[in-house]
Amino acid sequence: MKKKIIFFSIIVLFVVSTQLFCQKEARTTKSQRQFSHKELQGQDDIVTKKEFPSVVFESLRGSTFELPHNEAALLIFCFEKECAVQAREWVLTIRKEKLLPDAINLYIVPVVGNSLKAKLLKPFIISALKRRIPQGDHEKVALLVQDGGPLKEFVAYEEQNGDQVYLVLLDKESVVLWQHSGKLTAENKSELKKMAHSLN
Repeated sequence: MKKKIIFFSIIVLFVVSTQLFCQKEARTTKSQRQFSHKELQGQDDIVTKKEFPSVVFESLRGSTFELPHNEAALLIFCFEKECAVQAREWVLTIRKEKLLPDAINLYIVPVVGNSLKAKLLKPFIISALKRRIPQGDHEKVALLVQDGGPLKEFVAYEEQNGDQVYLVLLDKESVVLWQHSGKLTAENKSELKKMAHSLN
């Protein structure tokens, strides 16, 4: 009887130890993932030397075009409607303070996607955007109407941060020079201006 109790005690101890070890490993892995993403976010001003994937967009005027297409550009991506506030703040500041030289085009990119729901809602989304955005800027609003998965991976999109915008600065060869996600600050505003004007 005593041997049985000792045996079962060892089994219980082994199971508990295994569970604790697995929990620790899971926490470590999660922490590493979070650190990696924070590390990526902290490197906004570093030249990444990665190329932007070729993507087809549709402007508010109905024309279809590919970005990038041999032009320097700043792309501001919105994956959720909640990011409109941040996008507006960025655009107004970029224009008011001339953060971009004339040679760099600015595009606002609402990511609509190509699901059945997205296709049904697209006419309403376009109509709403046309009402809110000045007519002169309609060519600069580029809807992504294809699968947004690769783009989400490219910009390190996080579902829980749907109110964030994602900015990507490209040179004429479609090489990423600067990336940022989130609200406007004096620091990242200065970084963008410095990097953008270095292209001149």
